[in-house]
Amino acid sequence: MDTSEADAGVPNLPEEASWFEWAGVGLPRGELPRLFGAMTALKAQSGLQSVRFFGKVLGTKSDYYVVEGTRAGGSEGGTAAEAAAAGATPAEAPGTGLNTHVYFVARDPSAAFVRLPDVLPAQVVAAMQIKKYLTGELEAPVKSYPAFPGSERHYLRAQIARIAAATVLVPAGKLAVDDEAEGEPKPLVASEDFAAKSAAEMEEADNWVHRLGGVLRSGRATNPPVAEDEEAEDAEEEVAALAPVSGDAPVADPLPDSGTATPAWSLTRYCPQARDAAVVVAKSNRWPGAFSAVVGGKHANLYIGYGAEATAAPFTPAAPPLILREAAEVEEQPDVALEVENAVLKEIDELRIQAEAADEEPQEE
Repeated sequence: MDTSEADAGVPNLPEEASWFEWAGVGLPRGELPRLFGAMTALKAQSGLQSVRFFGKVLGTKSDYYVVEGTRAGGSEGGTAAEAAAAGATPAEAPGTGLNTHVYFVARDPSAAFVRLPDVLPAQVVAAMQIKKYLTGELEAPVKSYPAFPGSERHYLRAQIARIAAATVLVPAGKLAVDDEAEGEPKPLVASEDFAAKSAAEMEEADNWVHRLGGVLRSGRATNPPVAEDEEAEDAEEEVAALAPVSGDAPVADPLPDSGTATPAWSLTRYCPQARDAAVVVAKSNRWPGAFSAVVGGKHANLYIGYGAEATAAPFTPAAPPLILREAAEVEEQPDVALEVENAVLKEIDELRIQAEAADEEPQEE
């Protein structure tokens, strides 16, 4: 669930939960007070500017309740990402790109929340190539091919980054880039000129935008920085924040140009008799379990799913590398003659005897 950038602290969970109930998704109402208390304590203990309930990632043994936190002062005071391997793509700084937010998980709202590490590009790239059910155990190994560089806590963090980049939406015009801010990338702030659109207008994909930038093939939201005297090689075109969802590619198109393609988003208006107070819910078809809701000028996001992306074709694991061929036959060398071998051994013995004799000679005073 989400609040506007102007709202700080902890969101109104019961109010936002009522919006998603129209779409038949959400948590048991009895869990909301415990979750609200946990988020309030987490915000105070971690010194966060604000928190929101990201959602619930389902596992085979237990589930993860995920809370998203916004660092106070942007990237300042954040924890640096784990060191990347030598020669690997550098990680994005805390407070930027896929590390814009910090995430905490727990098996139950009453349990202690554990902070997930910042994500590395190599982990995001590996997560794009595999599909795994989560177990609910942070230290469980991720057995896959290609091999995933880390344990389940790293895989979970990589999937959260991908889900957030693709499914966290806001109404168009509600946020704007702060051009007066120093440094790059420019932060997003609440737009002073925002006027809430009607519920009927929010059924149009052009009136929804992505809160975060898209994920590149390099596993980052932005291209790696380069020195002033160097040129960027194979730089990808970045997908900036606030891109309209109408530009998202369809999930599947079995018959091209036939109008049967599954769109990336399905938009539904509930309780239309309430007019502008009606709830409009955007459901992601690419990431099943991801929903965005808007009521008047308020909006929220929620994810409850297995952390798996839907693809147009059945998932096919990457093929293992080719089996190595037999080594080339080595040409056999002729055996050393006995006379030559004895001569070499005799020479070695004579050199050793001479060295020992030189060590035993008395030193002149």
